[in-house]
Amino acid sequence: MEQEGPRIKFNKEFSEFIKDIDLSETFMQLLERHPCAYMLPDIKNFDTDSERKIRIFSEFTREREHCNVLANMLQQSGQVCAADQLRTFNKSETVIDYTDEVELSVTPAITLRSGTTRCYTMDSTPRGMALIFITVDELMKEGKRFECIFNQLHFNVTIHANKTCQQISEILDEAVDAEHNDTFIMMFMGHGFDEKIQGWGRHEGDDMFIRDIVD
Repeated sequence: MEQEGPRIKFNKEFSEFIKDIDLSETFMQLLERHPCAYMLPDIKNFDTDSERKIRIFSEFTREREHCNVLANMLQQSGQVCAADQLRTFNKSETVIDYTDEVELSVTPAITLRSGTTRCYTMDSTPRGMALIFITVDELMKEGKRFECIFNQLHFNVTIHANKTCQQISEILDEAVDAEHNDTFIMMFMGHGFDEKIQGWGRHEGDDMFIRDIVD
């Protein structure tokens, strides 16, 4: 249950969920085979079952598969309703419905979204500069959508449409010397090939290596 949405729902209903769970002898024996079983010797030192349940269902549910194993053990011990409820909590976040709207709402995350995510402090206002280059007219609406998102993330956003690679390069040269606080974002929306982007109109020779953009 590592996803933020399901975890928040679980924590909001935690006390009600564990209230009727029975730490029966059968259930405790099954827990000896759980991946988090190494915690059990310490858990047994708690004075009350309430304390033990809080520890077990807080820690043994952090990983999705660990939570599934715990639900199966609840079922095997005869606590079918609790097992089904725990499986309900352990479901993935609901997929966002498709919308053709440009104005999308950004909801700040409470926790990092993956174990390999690195956190960089960004607290300046504005956060930095975001340049969006669009060389295909049909992608303008998508570009506007990202402009809306970046604005809500506190970036100064500029959309550049229908630029050649030479013009893109000149704009990036200017951005190098500009003050953009913590962060700089470049987004390109258009055609490309062989690790190159193509400028507006896709004229022969109007291309630019991605490595040159990074440089």
